[in-house]
Amino acid sequence: MSYRERRTEAGIVYVREDWVVEAPSVDVVLFDCDGVLIDVRPSYDAAIRETVSYILSKLVQRA
Repeated sequence: MSYRERRTEAGIVYVREDWVVEAPSVDVVLFDCDGVLIDVRPSYDAAIRETVSYILSKLVQRA
């Protein structure tokens, strides 16, 4: 087995050659800062309307 030597701030680390994967070329880096990669506002709004409607119907039944 052969190893590659890597220097880090913490010191030297050795990685087995057969575990090393060369990174493919990268065209874009995407940072997902809020956890939302798609626009779900329409379904979110519908869920809020249905929830409020359900809760209000239960409150009106009690009155």
